Amino acid sequence: MPDVAASLSSALQRVGDRWTLLIVAALLERPLRFGEVQKAVPEIATNVLTSRLRDLAKEGLLVSLPY
Repeated sequence: MPDVAASLSSALQRVGDRWTLLIVAALLERPLRFGEVQKAVPEIATNVLTSRLRDLAKEGLLVSLPY
């Protein structure tokens, strides 16, 4: 049986901050374009959104495709 605590710790390190969790929640139902994510998380600054999306892509948790 995998170590649940270690798995949760790893997941929290990847998506544990407020903005990242809100972005992931917005993307759970379907893929969204950048502007759609901004509308789904309206309080987030553009530079923070860009940074978090890049981080999620680097971690392999999302795929960014050109429109």
